[in-house]
Amino acid sequence: MSSIQVCGGQPKRRRLGRVHFKDGGIKCAFDYTGHLDALIGSWCRRYPQLGHIDMDRVILTVAKCRSASRKGIYASVTSLRFPEGAPLGSGGKRKHMYRWPKVRKNGREALYLIKFYLPRFHNLSLEDKVATILHELYHIHPKFNGEFRTFDGRHWAHGSSRGKFEKMYESLKRDILKRSNPLREMFLNCRFHTLLKRYGDVYGDRLTLSPIGRKPAFVR
Repeated sequence: MSSIQVCGGQPKRRRLGRVHFKDGGIKCAFDYTGHLDALIGSWCRRYPQLGHIDMDRVILTVAKCRSASRKGIYASVTSLRFPEGAPLGSGGKRKHMYRWPKVRKNGREALYLIKFYLPRFHNLSLEDKVATILHELYHIHPKFNGEFRTFDGRHWAHGSSRGKFEKMYESLKRDILKRSNPLREMFLNCRFHTLLKRYGDVYGDRLTLSPIGRKPAFVR
């Protein structure tokens, strides 16, 4: 289990805690974000395409979906730095300066936050789950400097097309599925209600952050 600490910031703008899903069956608890963290960490150590990612500086969180519909967002990634890795950024007509509250994971400052929406994400097929995880990981800058990977043109996040972006990790996805270790990754290869029936209690880390703004003393 990872230790997450938020330093500074306004309490109303951040929440740190747990998200619980209960079935009432077997009296056991399943740490969703802990298992996912260990799994992705093993990918980053095994595959050179992900070797630049240090999972000790990436926070994984979960959120409850507001509806049971399969339509909607499955996961998202947030950069905890501004362009060029700067801790401060500007925006808005009043040119306020913004910063993220510092978040530490196991004592190290985090650079990214990835959120998974349950049960929607978990009810995807195993192949789509792996693709969704890789999609978010490929938004992380190759220099792992707290920025997003960007592309020239209008669609800075995906390049000329989302399809071309997804082709970047297609071969890696196939290799991961081919070498899947069922003893470690079996929790992904089922629907969410099966996970609940198996463990009775599924929980994960929750962290909601907002940039903190302040007007500088002097603005040109």
